[in-house]
Amino acid sequence: MWENYEVKNKGWNNLKGKYWKSFLVGLVVYFASFECLNEVISNIVTFLLNTYTMPLQTALTIIGVSVVILILKVFLLNLLRIGGLKYYLDLPKGESDFSLIQYYTGGHYSNVVKVTFLRGLKVFLYYLLLFVPGVIKRYEYYFVGYIVAENPEISTYEALRRSTELTEGHKVNIWILELTFIGWFLLGILFFGWGIVFVYPYFYATIAELYKTLKTLHDTPTPALPEE
Repeated sequence: MWENYEVKNKGWNNLKGKYWKSFLVGLVVYFASFECLNEVISNIVTFLLNTYTMPLQTALTIIGVSVVILILKVFLLNLLRIGGLKYYLDLPKGESDFSLIQYYTGGHYSNVVKVTFLRGLKVFLYYLLLFVPGVIKRYEYYFVGYIVAENPEISTYEALRRSTELTEGHKVNIWILELTFIGWFLLGILFFGWGIVFVYPYFYATIAELYKTLKTLHDTPTPALPEE
C-alpha cells in the first residue's frame, strides 16, 4: 500500500531546484484544466446576464462562447495539459528535451485529442446521469492524462481500462490525498486568492508520483504463496 505523506514527500523532493520552471508549467496545466474553464465560463455567463436584457440574445451568446471555449479545450488546451503532465512525470529525471507542445507533432495529435475528449465526454455524461456516478467516474479515469502522456499512441479503450485498473480500491484514498492540500489552498487564498497558483506545482508533482506508485504496485507480481 501507499501512504499520503510518503507520496507527498516524494513530490516535494522532486521539486527541489526546479520549482520555478514547475510553477510555470503548473500554470499551463491549471489554466488548461476543466476546473479553470468552469470558472471562466461561470464568470462570462455572469457578465452576460448582467449586460444583456434580452433572454434570447443572452442565451445565444452564452452558447456561442461555450462552444468556442469547448473547441479550444478539445483541440488546443488538452494537449498543453498532457504536455504539462509529462513534465511532472519526468521531473525526477530532469529531462532537458521537455516541450509543452510535444503532442502537437510526431503524429500523436489526433489520438491525444480523441482520447482526452472521449474521457471528458464520458465523465460529463455520468455527471448528467447523477452526481455520485460522475464523481466515481472522475476518479476511475483519474490517470488517463498521465497514461496518454506516457503512451500517446494508446487507444481510448486501453487508456480508460488502464486507469480503471490503477484506481481500483484506491479512489477514496486519492480523494483523501486531495483533501490534504486544502490547508495549502486556503493559505493561498489569503494572498488575494492568487496564492493558490504557488501550490499547484506541489500538487501536480504529488499526483504524478502517486501515478507512478500505483503503476508500480499494479505491475509488480504478487509473490506466490509457498506450497504446504
